[in-house]
Amino acid sequence: MAENRWNRHCLFPCINDSKYINHYKEVVWDIVIKGNSVRIAFGRDRKEIISIDAGKNPKFAGWTGEAIKIEFDNGDPVYLAAVDNCIVAQPAGKLNFISNYEGFREKSGRFKFFQTGLMESGVPKGRTSLGNRRNFSGQILGPEKKFILGVSRWNLWWNMRSEKAEPLETAVRRLSAVDPEKIWKKAESELLRLPKLSLNKDIEALWNSLDKHHRLSVYNPEGFIENKWESIGRGKTYQRRLAGHYDTCHVAMDLVYSDPARAKEEMENYFSAANARNGMLPSDFDTSGPNYLCSHPPVASIAAWQIYSLTGDKGFIKNAVKLLAKNMDWWEGHADRDKDGLYEYMDSFGTGWESGNDRSPRWYDGNGKILNRPLACIDLNSQMIVSYKYIQKMAKALGKKKLAKKYLEKEKALRTLVKENLYDKEDDFFYDKHAGGFSRIESIASFWALLAGVPGKSTAENMAAIFNDPRKFMGQIPGSFIAKNEKSYVLGEYWNGTIFVSQNLYLVKAFREYGLDDLAAKLAFRTANTCGSIALERERIYEFYLPDNRLDRSKRWGDPEKTISGPYYTGHMPARPIILEGLYGMKAESGKVSFNPAWKYLPKESSFEFTAKGKRQQAFFHKKSACKGTVVVRNAEELFRFAGNYKSKTALAQIPDYKGQ
Repeated sequence: MAENRWNRHCLFPCINDSKYINHYKEVVWDIVIKGNSVRIAFGRDRKEIISIDAGKNPKFAGWTGEAIKIEFDNGDPVYLAAVDNCIVAQPAGKLNFISNYEGFREKSGRFKFFQTGLMESGVPKGRTSLGNRRNFSGQILGPEKKFILGVSRWNLWWNMRSEKAEPLETAVRRLSAVDPEKIWKKAESELLRLPKLSLNKDIEALWNSLDKHHRLSVYNPEGFIENKWESIGRGKTYQRRLAGHYDTCHVAMDLVYSDPARAKEEMENYFSAANARNGMLPSDFDTSGPNYLCSHPPVASIAAWQIYSLTGDKGFIKNAVKLLAKNMDWWEGHADRDKDGLYEYMDSFGTGWESGNDRSPRWYDGNGKILNRPLACIDLNSQMIVSYKYIQKMAKALGKKKLAKKYLEKEKALRTLVKENLYDKEDDFFYDKHAGGFSRIESIASFWALLAGVPGKSTAENMAAIFNDPRKFMGQIPGSFIAKNEKSYVLGEYWNGTIFVSQNLYLVKAFREYGLDDLAAKLAFRTANTCGSIALERERIYEFYLPDNRLDRSKRWGDPEKTISGPYYTGHMPARPIILEGLYGMKAESGKVSFNPAWKYLPKESSFEFTAKGKRQQAFFHKKSACKGTVVVRNAEELFRFAGNYKSKTALAQIPDYKGQ
C-alpha cells in the first residue's frame, strides 16, 4: 500500500515546558499503521524509528495529544503514550528496531542513537540554527516488552527573552539518567485520557483535535493563578498568554466531558480573578493580574451548572453561587444606566468590548461611527435571565430555598420586561432597542431569547425558520453572527460575516429548549462536520470560520494565520457539547443523564465515552433500537448503553438502573 494511503495518526510534542512547543511545527512524530505493524515515524520525512508487530487487522481505537490505542483481532492492544519527553509503548508483539541510522547502537536492552537533519524547517523565522540534531535514548522493560523512547529537545539556539533550547550534550546526560519504570508509571495514568467518539472521520478529527489543543495550551500555576490554567489562544497569532473573557467558560464546557477536574480549575481561576470589592468578573486575566476595563457576557453560571451536573461536586457550586450572586449584583448596578430595568452593554456607548461581539454592526455604522445608543441588548437581558435560572438550580441543590426564591422572582420580572420591550410584533422577532425604537438588525444575539425561554411556541418556530433560511443564517457552517442578507454583512469581516462556533453551542441549547431538535441536530452536524474536515486537513482549529464554500478546496478562503482569525484557539470551540447535546440530545441534570438522539444525522451505529461522577462512561447507539425517544440513565456512575443489544426488545431492562421513556 502506498505511503500516502497509510492510516496515519499524529502524536504530538510531550515537552513539559510549552514555551518550546509553540516555536515548532506541531507534527513531531506519527503513529503509522501499515499491514500488521504499528510504526513510530519521526520528523517531517516520517523516517521510521521502530516497528511493532500488532497481530491481525490493527486499527486505530483512541487518541489524545499524549496517548494512542491500537486494537486488533487476536491479542492485547498496543498502547502508546507521550509523557516526560518520552514515547512509551506496550506492544503486543515483537519490536523491530530500524538500524540504518547514523549512530544507532543497542546493548543489553538499552540503546541510544543520534539522527541529523530530521527537521528541515523547524527553526522559527528570523532565528538561526547552529545545529539540527535530535537525540533518542531508551530501554526495553523486561519480559512485558514495555518500551521507553526518550526524546531530547531540539539542539537549536536562539535568543528570545534570553531563552535557549537545550544543548544536545545536556539532553544526553538527562536522558541517560531517566528511570524508565517511573516514566511508565506516569504514562499509565496518561493513556487514553480522552473519551473516544465513533461517528464519522471528520467529526472524530475535530473531537480528537480538541484534546491536543487543550493540552498544548495549559500552563502551570503562576502569579495570582493558583491552578493549572489554559490560554484561550496560542501560537504566533497569540503571543500573550491570556485567559478569561467568556472564552474560559467555553473551554470549561468543552473540558468537562473528558477532564472535569481541569474544567473546575478553569472556572475557579476565572472566579478567583473577580473583583473582591464588587464581584465584577474581568474581561481577561493573565499571570500579572485581572483586566477590569470591562466585563464579558454573564454565562459563567451555565458552565458552573454543567460541571456540577456531571460531577455532583457541591463544594464547587457552593463557592460558585456566592461569586455568581455577587456578580449579578454588579451587573444590576453597572448595566442598567437609564434605570428602566433593562440592561445595556458598554459596547453601545462606544466603550470596551463587553458584549464579546467586539466591533459588530450592532454598535457601529459602515464608517465606524457609534450608532443611536444606548441600546437595551436582547442578548445581555436574556443572559441575565439564564444566569438567574442557573443560580436558582444551584441554590436548590444546596438547599438554599430563600436564595432560589429570590432569583426566581428576578427571572420572572426580567422575562416580562423583555417580552414587553424587546419583542417586535410586526416581525415576530426580538431585537435590541434604543430610545428611538428597535434596531432591526437580525443577528445571533436575538436567539438568546430562546435560551431564556422568553418567546411563545409560535414565535420560537418563526425564529427557527429565520435561522434555517440559507439566505440568512444557514450555511455549511450555520450561524453567521449577522444575517447574510443584512446590508452590513461582509463575508469574512470580524463579528459580521463570520462564524464563532461558541455561539452555536448556545443556539443548540436554545433550539433543544423548545423541542426544535431537528434544527439543533442540523446545526450541530454541519458545524462539527465542516470544522472537523478542516481539522483533518489542516490539523488546526480556528477562532472563527466562514459560513459558505468552506469545503471547496479549490477556493483559498484566506489562511487565518495571515488574518485576524487565529489558529489553535480553544476559546471559541466548545465542540464536544455541540456534538453530544445537538446530535445525541444528551442532558445531564440532578444525577440523571438522558439522550434523545437525532437519528437523521447519525450513522447506523455510533458510540462515545465521557466522564461523569469521576468515572468513564460509555454510550452505544443503533438505529434499529427497539426503544425510541428519550432514554434516561438513573445512575450516572454506571456504565450504560443506549439499546446496547438492539436485537433484543428487553435490552434496556437487562441493564441495571436503566428505564426507557
